[in-house]
Amino acid sequence: MNSVETFEELTHRLNQIVGVPFGELGGALGVLWRGTATQNKGWAGNLVDRLIGSDAGNLPEPDLTKLGIEVKTIPIGIGPKVLQPTKVTMLNYGDLYGTEWWESDPFHKLRSVLFVPIVKFETERPDEWFIRHPFLWLPSFSILSKFKQDYDSVRTLVRSGEFERISSAKPPNGQGVCLHPKPAAKNSAARRKYKVGDEVVSLPPRAWMLRESFTQQLVGENLRLELRSVRSP
Repeated sequence: MNSVETFEELTHRLNQIVGVPFGELGGALGVLWRGTATQNKGWAGNLVDRLIGSDAGNLPEPDLTKLGIEVKTIPIGIGPKVLQPTKVTMLNYGDLYGTEWWESDPFHKLRSVLFVPIVKFETERPDEWFIRHPFLWLPSFSILSKFKQDYDSVRTLVRSGEFERISSAKPPNGQGVCLHPKPAAKNSAARRKYKVGDEVVSLPPRAWMLRESFTQQLVGENLRLELRSVRSP
């Protein structure tokens, strides 16, 4: 599909498929399911990208560049309980070394986010997954400042060459109360070469992720608002 041009068009496309099982949507949009849920972890996100016509590709820009909006799916279960962290973007050690938070890729990705809750009551039955109403989230300066603290806690280690101390564990054992660095390779022994400062260093690939505890608050608040609006006369 073509990329959406307006926010009205974006919400219209997504609202049309709220509650529709993915088994029906996948075929209609040309995103077919193959294998198990583990083998197709990005399937739900690919389906939403196809629907909205995401135009950023792998660039460090919001998914919908014309609207300046990043689109993130959040898998939820019963409760609704957030099932996993939300990937923001890959962590580039070289960029992290030389770039302040307010100019960084994760900052630009998180300035305006449309969250799309994906309901997965049965995680191994993707044909029965469906979306609930998406919600647009604009972080306050206070939240962005918390992200900055999380970003800087990792940046400090990178700039001092203490790479072995970078951890996805919660503070004080790791870094990031809301935004944290998580391993991004299936093989824990995997390494890639990065130019960090004046040196080339072999390091494990990581991604910036929003912790489940953070997105749980967002989902809880916004889905309650959705429920109240449905019930209101």
